[in-house]
Amino acid sequence: MTSIRPYRTLLGDQAAQTAIAELRSGIGTRYWSNGVEAFVNLFETGKLDYRMYYFNDRVPVPEFAAARQREFDDIRDCYQSE
Repeated sequence: MTSIRPYRTLLGDQAAQTAIAELRSGIGTRYWSNGVEAFVNLFETGKLDYRMYYFNDRVPVPEFAAARQREFDDIRDCYQSE
């Protein structure tokens, strides 16, 4: 609903607010209310910023892969230092 596509004119916050309105309008018919509200909460508190940035066609795949590898390396290093 928010990824960059040639046929979508809204981007960023406008796209997000439109998507949230769509999700909320479909509660009970297309979408589970708990799922929608959980997603909206995560989005509004900024807990999805990382994923929205990397999975919203803003970052080339190699850059994403490098960031992901750094995360894995950091996790591995934490466990190896114990």
